[in-house]
Amino acid sequence: MLVSRVVFSRRTWCAPQLISLLGFAVLASWDCGNRFFSVDYTDVDAGGFLMAMLVIAWLFSSAVVLAYLLAMDLLLTKLPVSWWFLLTLASGLWAFLTLIAASIFAADLDDIKDSDSPCDFEALEFAAVMGFFSMLAEIAVAVFAFLEFRKGTT
Repeated sequence: MLVSRVVFSRRTWCAPQLISLLGFAVLASWDCGNRFFSVDYTDVDAGGFLMAMLVIAWLFSSAVVLAYLLAMDLLLTKLPVSWWFLLTLASGLWAFLTLIAASIFAADLDDIKDSDSPCDFEALEFAAVMGFFSMLAEIAVAVFAFLEFRKGTT
């Protein structure tokens, strides 16, 4: 039974972890400028919000993978509330917050692209897409955790 849950964790939790890592790495490394001006992700209105959502999603998914690998028996037996219920709530909430952050960032990015900026915004577009993919991966985790909760497993 523990082996099936570790397979569950690899199948579902590695996806949000890798997608959010990719998103925030690209977002943090983007820079545009010359000796007269410099622009980075913080100059986009919602850049910091998207960065926070992707970094916290990466930290959260990393912690859950470690919990699965190191303390799955404790999670299933010692918690007063079902682990799968907590995982469903946390993943659903984080999917919603990531959707808001990626949507606002994409709208702001669209406004900036209409200006006469010499910068190339493809990396920021990629980061916004990774925000949406991270949201989809979190939804998948929430659905699979809800199915485990409905099975009645603790």
